[in-house]
Amino acid sequence: MNSNAIQKPMLAFQLHDSKRMQSGNRLPCGLLVCAVALSRFVFRSRYLYDIDSVNYALALDRFDPTVHQPHPPGYFLYVYLGRLARLIFHDSNTALVALGVVASCAAAAVIYVPAADWFGSRAALFAGLIFLFAPLC
Repeated sequence: MNSNAIQKPMLAFQLHDSKRMQSGNRLPCGLLVCAVALSRFVFRSRYLYDIDSVNYALALDRFDPTVHQPHPPGYFLYVYLGRLARLIFHDSNTALVALGVVASCAAAAVIYVPAADWFGSRAALFAGLIFLFAPLC
């Protein structure tokens, strides 16, 4: 039997095991995601405040980038996710804000998990806190 054939599955298991989040990192990651969700919910917009947000809200009814609903290139998938969210929330602004909150929570997890794997949990926590308190996020 070829020794490479035996080593390949073992390397695959090692890679698979290294990609799992260790149980010690789940609680800080979960708390970070909850903090991001809470902060985004508390400071959410309550009305459409800019021409871009108005155009996206109009695109939920009629997707047409040629008339800037929304502006080109249009972000087809984002608009259709907004349509799905509007089925739940019955309001265009609330649907788009909910998409933003969910995306922020996913981004926090995507920042934390690789940072914990690469640099350790302390660096991951600081990276997540920077994301939490960054004004542009």
